[in-house]
Amino acid sequence: MSSHSAFVYGSADELVEHALTAHRSPGPLVLGCSPRHNALITAALAPGADVRTLARPRAGTRPGAAIAVLERLVRECGPATVLVEPDHGATAAGTTRWRRFEAACNLMLAPRAITLICAFDGRSTPDTVLAALAESHGHHDDPEAVLARLAVRVPLVPPPADPVLVVLDSASINDLGPIRRQVSAALGTLPVLARTDFVAAVNEVLTNAYLHGRPPVDVRLWVSPDVVECQVTDRGRGFGDAAAGFRPGAGGGDLRRAGAGLRLTRQTCDDLDTWRTSTTFTVRLSSETSSADDLNHSGAIARVEAAQVRADAALTRAEAARARAEATRERVAGRIAPPR
Repeated sequence: MSSHSAFVYGSADELVEHALTAHRSPGPLVLGCSPRHNALITAALAPGADVRTLARPRAGTRPGAAIAVLERLVRECGPATVLVEPDHGATAAGTTRWRRFEAACNLMLAPRAITLICAFDGRSTPDTVLAALAESHGHHDDPEAVLARLAVRVPLVPPPADPVLVVLDSASINDLGPIRRQVSAALGTLPVLARTDFVAAVNEVLTNAYLHGRPPVDVRLWVSPDVVECQVTDRGRGFGDAAAGFRPGAGGGDLRRAGAGLRLTRQTCDDLDTWRTSTTFTVRLSSETSSADDLNHSGAIARVEAAQVRADAALTRAEAARARAEATRERVAGRIAPPR
């Protein structure tokens, strides 16, 4: 049975003591704190203790990538105690991302025997963050309800500058490739990984708009030194599930059914927001350009995972089609009398 608790400490010694107490549970101790705290806790453990480390979760930057890192790790470790100091962001937008991360942790933990402890320095953590701890820790609120509360429901004000790319009334999925190349060219000043991540996110949302929405589709892209934003609008009803893309994937459910495309999108941009009007549905994607160095290759890993899931799904469909064809052949053969 999983648990997800918050620990507010007043000194490094308190954090170390809490880690030693928590490690009495079966399985390894996984540390995702600051490098200094990881080192202090590791040094205090008994020789030969099973301790593993990971980078501090960048929950205030890209919650989808942060939750995916944790999910991959606990999938490999099995039962474990995980102690992290999640980055909760320095802005209101960062705090919202962190709250989404904490709620999504409860979706990820549900099928697993993991003890997750999120630690916060009481001397420096903002009161707004401390006040929000109860919604996703201990006897927490329903995680899907938390994510729904944090969802955008009304159109957000676009950036003040004019968009660098506008595509209106695209009616065919055949436009997908050319639009993707235009987006990539417009992001040419970004580092390669950051550009590839954002283009992947836009590609997934565009694909959904063509296949599951209602064309024509409009695309608007803004690029500034600090933020890139893309809005994709179609004429369908869209989806209203705020947990889409956050639910457990491979190892904790069927990633294909959970929405491989939206999971990939969550991991390759910082924000995914949606809203409806009486006639349109818009998906807004946004990423801070300064976050590229912190995220390393998380988007590349997500793209590989999504490709594998889709390949597996295609193989499953092919095997099912082959089985249906064989069953049909046998039924037909049974109706035809053998020659005398």
